[in-house]
Amino acid sequence: YPKLPKLPEVKVEILESRKVNFVCEFELIKGYDVEYEIEYYLGETSLFKDRLKDGIIPRLASNKITKITSNMQIKCSVVACFKDNCEGSQGPPSVGPGVNPGIQIITKSLTVIEGSINEMIKIKSNVPPSFFCGDDEDCEVRIMAGIRAAKEQKCPDKRVIPQAVIAWTGDVDQAPFCGVTLSKAKWNEYHLIAVKGVVDSLKDGDKNRVVEVWVSVITKVKTIKIELGQVKLKIKDGDKASICKSVNDPHITTFDG
Repeated sequence: YPKLPKLPEVKVEILESRKVNFVCEFELIKGYDVEYEIEYYLGETSLFKDRLKDGIIPRLASNKITKITSNMQIKCSVVACFKDNCEGSQGPPSVGPGVNPGIQIITKSLTVIEGSINEMIKIKSNVPPSFFCGDDEDCEVRIMAGIRAAKEQKCPDKRVIPQAVIAWTGDVDQAPFCGVTLSKAKWNEYHLIAVKGVVDSLKDGDKNRVVEVWVSVITKVKTIKIELGQVKLKIKDGDKASICKSVNDPHITTFDG
């Protein structure tokens, strides 16, 4: 039976309309008259199957993916056979590695120091916002983050003293939120979420927290939340132990005598 020179690979294809297709790229077998059948899978579920026609590989349109999750994989298989005896020469499917058609957290762990500079959580999207939004031009995709609280210190008025916060790094004329917008023009570049250690003036040692990251697909009628995962966060205590003492004069006088 005919065998592909190497395994097929799913690639993301962006149309001029900004719609998203997935294409199963593979190298044709040379020297023989071969027929190819391409099938696309979401996980183990078959989504679409068709044959190569006139040298054109059938595409999987993104609208065939009705449920979006953070860990889904799109794979494709190719079955090749000789055209003059396809049924008798059909080999096993060639299945390549899958592609995650969503947004991935690149940073797995992060360390910040109280009162020091922001540290960044790095995020990478494999698809533009239109993958999540379809034809809705007013739709916005935000990558959001929040720090899961533990037994935090409190002020006398019961206000919580956080160990770290998500810092706003967007435009000054935009209403701040805890995250970044997935760019329509630069969607395939890294997106960064800033985390800052909070000065609490307490010598309370280093702390461990978790940053939860998710996607919010915002339309006029509803907001869809897609969980992405977590980042381990360590906050290093920036406070130093100190005492007050009088220099040269053992007598301390208060302001009122």
